[in-house]
Amino acid sequence: MNADGSGVTHIADNAFATAWSPDGKRIAFASNRDGGDEVFVMNADGGGVTRLTHNDFVRDFPTAWSPDGKQILFQSDRDGNTELYVMNVDGTHVTRLTNNPASDEGDHAGWSPDGKRIVFSSTRDGGDLDIFVMNADGSGVTQLTHNDFIADDDPVWSPDGKWIAFHSTRDGGDEDIFVMNADGTGVIALTSNSVLADGSPIFDAVPVWTASVMPPARCLPPPAGLRGWWPGDGDVGDLIGGNHGIGTFNVYVMTQRGASQTQLTDTPGYNARPNWSHDGRRITFTACRPTDFSCEIYVMNADGSGQTKLTNDFSPDYMSVWSPDDKRIAFVSERDGSPQIYLMNADGSNPTRLTQGGFVDQLPTWSPDGRRVGFQTNRDGNNEVYVINADGSNPTNLTRSPAAEEFPAWSPGGDKIAFKSDRDGNGEIYVMNVDGSQPTRLTNNPADEYYPAWSPTGSRIAFASNRDGNYEIYLMKPDGSAQQRVTDNPAWDADPAWATRRGDNDDEGQGLAFASARAKFAPAKVGEGFSFDGVGNAVFAPGTGIDNLQQLTIDAWVKHNSLPPGRIERYVTLGGEKAVLRYDGIDGPAQLHFYMRIDGQLYHVRANNVLQVGVFHHVAGSYDGAVMRLYLDGYEVGSLAISGAVDAGFGVEISSGGEPLDGVLDEIEIFGRALDASEVREIFEADTAGKCKTASR
Repeated sequence: MNADGSGVTHIADNAFATAWSPDGKRIAFASNRDGGDEVFVMNADGGGVTRLTHNDFVRDFPTAWSPDGKQILFQSDRDGNTELYVMNVDGTHVTRLTNNPASDEGDHAGWSPDGKRIVFSSTRDGGDLDIFVMNADGSGVTQLTHNDFIADDDPVWSPDGKWIAFHSTRDGGDEDIFVMNADGTGVIALTSNSVLADGSPIFDAVPVWTASVMPPARCLPPPAGLRGWWPGDGDVGDLIGGNHGIGTFNVYVMTQRGASQTQLTDTPGYNARPNWSHDGRRITFTACRPTDFSCEIYVMNADGSGQTKLTNDFSPDYMSVWSPDDKRIAFVSERDGSPQIYLMNADGSNPTRLTQGGFVDQLPTWSPDGRRVGFQTNRDGNNEVYVINADGSNPTNLTRSPAAEEFPAWSPGGDKIAFKSDRDGNGEIYVMNVDGSQPTRLTNNPADEYYPAWSPTGSRIAFASNRDGNYEIYLMKPDGSAQQRVTDNPAWDADPAWATRRGDNDDEGQGLAFASARAKFAPAKVGEGFSFDGVGNAVFAPGTGIDNLQQLTIDAWVKHNSLPPGRIERYVTLGGEKAVLRYDGIDGPAQLHFYMRIDGQLYHVRANNVLQVGVFHHVAGSYDGAVMRLYLDGYEVGSLAISGAVDAGFGVEISSGGEPLDGVLDEIEIFGRALDASEVREIFEADTAGKCKTASR
């Protein structure tokens, strides 16, 4: 019939338990016209009837057609009790999805609109019907309702996949219609009828959604108090404050003009500070990988192959540079306590300490003749540039300034040392003679410039600067002229190192290695989001305007690729555990967990059995000075009354190096106040439209 009840047409006899195909052209139905209850399909006008199942003395009832129109879900007692099965629309490839001594059923048990999950009702929790969901292959069964002596039955997905309608006897003996979020939260009664005028009970059952056409969603103006907002749309930028993120550092190479950027390392953790061998064949670098005890010195071929660990120590080893003859490597190690300069053979053997004392000695640089090593040290109370003989004798202070003098780099001609200094108020690049005389400022910019690196012929100096908003690689001539930007990435580009090939007369065609802290991205709830693989990669941002908040809200969209028991996966962490939002598979199943450090103590709010694999959930945690609240998909799922002073934080970490997420995070926000329930709900309901990108503090 028509949607208004008119135009009733008789199309089949002895047919029941119907399910429409997605295109509306065919109907699956059950019929006992051939003896037992079997599944048939027919055209929408009643023609073209075809029998799909052939089982005597059993009951096969269709419940749903798959969203792609290729399969039909049906319930059957062919194996002794009622279970759910799937088959192709021609009746082939019948597959049993459930296998339980209970009854798995539902008149409209079926797929979510995206085809990834199936909702159904079952008596497997003690004999009463409850609502369950599972993956489309029958795995990952999750119970959504938990009610003794109550029947929750005949669930059906909403067209947008956000809700499930069902009927239930939970409000008395009669059946009424209810809806809930797709995760089982936020149950709302739609009907509440009890008896007719004559006392007869009223039963409202077997709900079906209309396929209404919704107007295009509009973006939501962000609520007031926004302090940090990382949309994750292809970069690590913060749209509100100055808290631009830093992804996982990896080593790249490019031409000196910034072209042909190629990633050489792709390992979680930290891979940076590259340095080329003088024959141009190998690169040594620092790596802090989850598989190692600490930071170690590695070497690899110039194309990134053959990555080999040279050091293997419980204490950090880092900042490695080749000697001019490529036979030795100078590096920094904390194996004897404070950071000191060491030398070792190019294969990692015979490590020997070069500098002495309990100072911080780091950033070694070789003289071109291999007889001396320059380095940065704080042995005179502030950072200065020193040189020392390669046998450890005669350490000499070259800079002798009350400012911070750092990042020394010896020129190929051996007569100059470039370095960074803040003697004029901010970090700038300087050059001086090798005896420390005639320090000359090369850059003059209110930004931070650091890490100078000479080209093989000495005709160029590469350096890192944030003069254009984030750290990029720049080039200039040795007199400071012709400064030009060569990288343009929405990430932190740093640690430039020139490829040195003997016999080259100029720098044209020479390669530059550098480190870049890039994040990975994937399609998400609103555009793109941050993609994490569960093995240590994360994004870190400063805590400007966030570290000292006494009231706050953290919210984000998250989709898990997995929910492994016994594992924790963090979403957002305010440093020092000021506030943490995460999945906790150790404390409880599919648990959403929000905790804060207040007056030096940790306080927790948890909700079990609420997270699902492959589903974008909106998660939020808030604190208003008196109550911590936890939200999932627009509804409060837990709270804790607690007052006190919130501890200070230090920065924001998205995912975590130690408790990494396996999935996607999107639209991460931090507010300087506790959003109320209606504001959290509005963010959830904005869905894929997200928030308008015109926000201000």
